[in-house]
Amino acid sequence: MEKLVVFILYFLTFLSAQASEVVLLGQINWSTKEKIQKTRFGGISGITFKDDKIFMVSDDRGQINEPRIYEFQIKKDKKIWKLENPQVYFLNSTISFDKKKILDLEAISTLPNGNFLISSEGDNNKKPRVAPRIFEITPTGEVVQDFLLPARVIPESTGQQKMGIGNNFGFEAMTSSADGLEIFFISERPLVQDTSDKNEMTNFRFYQIKRSIENEGFISEKLVQGPPPPRGNGVPLVQGFSEILMLGDKRFLALDRTLKVLGSQRMSFECRLVELDLNQASDTSKTENLSEAKNLEPAKIIKIHSLKAGTQDLGNCEGMALGPSTEEYRQTLWIITDNNFSKSEDTVLYFYGVKN
Repeated sequence: MEKLVVFILYFLTFLSAQASEVVLLGQINWSTKEKIQKTRFGGISGITFKDDKIFMVSDDRGQINEPRIYEFQIKKDKKIWKLENPQVYFLNSTISFDKKKILDLEAISTLPNGNFLISSEGDNNKKPRVAPRIFEITPTGEVVQDFLLPARVIPESTGQQKMGIGNNFGFEAMTSSADGLEIFFISERPLVQDTSDKNEMTNFRFYQIKRSIENEGFISEKLVQGPPPPRGNGVPLVQGFSEILMLGDKRFLALDRTLKVLGSQRMSFECRLVELDLNQASDTSKTENLSEAKNLEPAKIIKIHSLKAGTQDLGNCEGMALGPSTEEYRQTLWIITDNNFSKSEDTVLYFYGVKN
């Protein structure tokens, strides 16, 4: 089985006059009926690269198939990329996970040692609630370590929730430094205790921790404010971060996703790239409630890029990674959509060329 993509040149619409040029090169579509090794392919929420392979995590919480990672071989012939030889790795069949503790895989990052860093946002609908996790795993499915997350991000196990991530709004956005020694993550929506009617749910905590068994610990917790809702058709309903990538010293590329109501019970997702500079952002580690905090400096939003495929919105974009270069572009950006196992929505992988 293989998937091919033919380059199609589209220019993106920008919300910043000084934004870098980003060009849509092409896309791959998987139908909602696609199956790989007897698993239903879909619900893809994170992607990463390792050598000449791309890896994807699926987030169906084990309801359709066991928590799993998909692997594809990447090949290129002239201006055509091919994804070949798909493989599936089941986490619950290789790891002694308690199946009652749901794994909702949302992000994946490759580490220099060949292992993977994975985020699971748990499940707040369970009794008791299943807490979010970030853990390191080997290619053969062995857990190297679980990372201690800030206490304030963990919901109460039972009873009324007054703190922690909201259900299905956990750490979809996660990445690591080039040397693999630091982990960065941000919740898709603000923490429960950081929200109020006044702040319109725009205050986020951006976390940085060390990836080391001997010296694990928190490095920083910074304030990030979400960008204004996108303009244009539709009424914004839910907006948040679905992925991040590290660009340099305290600079990150975030994937901002907004669910819009278009009328007549129709909805659509609009996706944007947001460049963040955290160098001057205020520390929030001692701030109990961001909705009541004052005199805090958020991360600087450098640029905002609107992502389109021609005149169409991308869809439910969740995974993002920097891909291989081309003859024309030193850097490419790959973004994949999550079809949530819809009976009508394809899974789509988009390819962009980046001109800095």
